Amino acid sequence: MTISSFQFEDAGPHLPVEGPYGSGGNFPQPSFKPGTVTAGDNGAEFIFLLLDVVNGYTSNQGDAFVWDNTMVGSRTGEIATTGEYDIGLNCGTIFLGGKTGDSTGLVGNWSYTFTPGLYGIWVQRAGASLCNINATTTLAIPGTIGGTPSRITFLAITTKSNAIAPGSLAFMPTSKTFTADTLAGSATLLNVNVGKFIQKGMRLTGTGIPTTTASASTHIIDINGSTVTMSAAATASGTGVTITALSNSTSGTTLSGSPVLSNIQAINGFYPNQTIAGTGIPASTTILSITGSGNRYQITMSANATASANNISFTTTAMPNYNEVFLSWPYYTAATSA
Repeated sequence: MTISSFQFEDAGPHLPVEGPYGSGGNFPQPSFKPGTVTAGDNGAEFIFLLLDVVNGYTSNQGDAFVWDNTMVGSRTGEIATTGEYDIGLNCGTIFLGGKTGDSTGLVGNWSYTFTPGLYGIWVQRAGASLCNINATTTLAIPGTIGGTPSRITFLAITTKSNAIAPGSLAFMPTSKTFTADTLAGSATLLNVNVGKFIQKGMRLTGTGIPTTTASASTHIIDINGSTVTMSAAATASGTGVTITALSNSTSGTTLSGSPVLSNIQAINGFYPNQTIAGTGIPASTTILSITGSGNRYQITMSANATASANNISFTTTAMPNYNEVFLSWPYYTAATSA
């Protein structure tokens, strides 16, 4: 799993958020013309919009924003006058520069608190992105057209083979099932039939895939064509064994009294502001930052661990409910049941 993490440089400061503008603000005027489009990695396109904030709020990267031909954006659910969306209104996700796994520790902003005023923001309209949603199939705040619930066109996680048309948002799967041959005592999976859809660090479950303790996990440490190397040896031999690779589960080390989780094998599906769960992690603990590179990352939490242990399994839960999506110039279509 991956998301877009940078914009190619244009003239100007290229800050994730500019403003507030005006005599009482930090910027006299926008550095870019509203509607300016720039490219990024992983298929990304970003558009520069004005944002008129009447009542202050905090926005997380991945929140859905909408805009029309005036190039003035609004967070979904906050259109001031009628509370209804027009057909054709464009939709995207706010980009604050946040990224994970940067060994320099410069992971960007994952949230921004807006006070009343006029701002300039970058919104992602295409490419691999985070999307803050409340389920696997709907945006966090659906709009209405003429009083009827509506939503942007999208393809759900379970949709297979359908073309991703312009004006759509496709949810990337959080797991992938494949078959492979296992050999007891060996950490190598042979004849893996779906190697291009799995990534290093993803947790594995299935017959013969070990868990050395109740909370430990086995994960992918290398992929070489149809051969996959696991972090632990298989406990049984089999041909064509069904195995599931998960993107929102990883393993690492806890230290009692410390907010840092170390020896993290993978960060697929892990993002700041999410709630993280696992043995020795207090309830409602969130992720503050993720740093590192390769297959050695560390996560800094909002609370200290209550126990010390190695190879503990961690998962992410609760809001922000981030799903990785592929944006294709999404826009609001005719009213449909949300």
